[in-house]
Amino acid sequence: MKNSIILFLMGCLSATLFSCLGSSGSDEVSNSPNCQIQTFTLSSDSVSGLSSVKFTIDQLSGEIYNLDSMPYGTTFKHKIVCKITYASATVSGIQATYIAKDSTFWWNGSDSLDFTQPVKFVVHSHDGVSTKAYVAHVNIHQVQPDTLIWSQRAENIVSEAVSSQKVMVAQYEGAEHYFMYVTPATGSGYHLYHSLVSAPDSWQQITLSGLPTSGVRMSQITEFRGAFYVPTTSGILYRSTDGINWSKVDGAPSVKYILGCLAETPSASTTLAAIADVNGTLTFCSMNSSSAWTTGEAVPDGFPIVGFGTKGYTAMYHDYLMVVAGKDKSSQLLNTTWGTNDGREWIKYTDDKLTFFTVREGVTVARYDSMLYMIGGFLSDGTADKKIYTSHDNGVNWAVIDSMVVLPDAYKARAYASVKVDPSQYIYIIGGKTSSSANDLKDIWYGRINRLGFKK
Repeated sequence: MKNSIILFLMGCLSATLFSCLGSSGSDEVSNSPNCQIQTFTLSSDSVSGLSSVKFTIDQLSGEIYNLDSMPYGTTFKHKIVCKITYASATVSGIQATYIAKDSTFWWNGSDSLDFTQPVKFVVHSHDGVSTKAYVAHVNIHQVQPDTLIWSQRAENIVSEAVSSQKVMVAQYEGAEHYFMYVTPATGSGYHLYHSLVSAPDSWQQITLSGLPTSGVRMSQITEFRGAFYVPTTSGILYRSTDGINWSKVDGAPSVKYILGCLAETPSASTTLAAIADVNGTLTFCSMNSSSAWTTGEAVPDGFPIVGFGTKGYTAMYHDYLMVVAGKDKSSQLLNTTWGTNDGREWIKYTDDKLTFFTVREGVTVARYDSMLYMIGGFLSDGTADKKIYTSHDNGVNWAVIDSMVVLPDAYKARAYASVKVDPSQYIYIIGGKTSSSANDLKDIWYGRINRLGFKK
């Protein structure tokens, strides 16, 4: 009797298994409680490109959104066609809620929906118990991505009158600081002020040591291999490892001007490019990482020695240095660009038959938004300019920047300003002179192209 009962129970269990599985397994799929949304797309004849927008479905948070925001100014004037596929074929229905209106309704999967505000979807399974909720929203840029809005960050950052200044970046007290080297409008000597890069509103003075009281070409101070170098009008080169304490460079030629430096590449070592007085002739020269000097060609007519903008760059695994605008040894204003890959031989990049910008001195060059920015300068009539020129090819061609980045009316045109780009992609314009005889401005202007601040 006991054996008969066991056989009967086993038979019932087998029948149950066969009835659930069947020959195709379709009953198991149809009874799945899985309510996950698998794909989500939108389309509309009135919204260009909407059908190609890719939406991310975060199953953990229940959010549906597009990582790449749609262009600024995109509007949904009409309802949008929404298509959804599900992980299971057993979805019994879906509720939609216009969150802003607190309006909930059963959606048939084909009626157009209003996506001007987030829409909540609640997916119901056939089991009558399981549900899964999502909130879908369409990201649209709320600002013009390519616009840069300039603002004045600070005024009168130092108390004394300033004849000229140059700002560098240095490590100080365990953090990155701006070091502003100042030529006072009265008296002799030079002063140093510093401010955190992250908070350039408060500046404090540090006492300099080792520099002479006059003759320093402070506008040409250059960082090279973790140290600062600056020439004097008498041809003496000074060096500082901390930006505060300076000493003469032994064994250097009569360095009159510093042009910049070339970074180390697989094919060449790092190089400081300069101009020295060699037996009465201005000559290109360079110093390598071992502090050894090599002379090159004589400086040609039309090559800038003061008032130029300078920037290094890498192309095809080689490092280069370019200088643009400025004054040559005959005090002629220039509108050319020159480049080198060793500091001793230079070639002119710009075509003499083409004029991309008028002659000028006191320009500042920065790399920003993957291109070169050339800002300001004194023109041939002595007036200051506030135009911004850009180059996509490292100084070969230049063009005036469009209206989305131009400096505002409140910004005073100037030359010999310091321009820095911080880690957050803000570009800072610090100081500068409105005329050759004027004292240096003591303000800071800054801004950032909107898209450079977007979350990645």
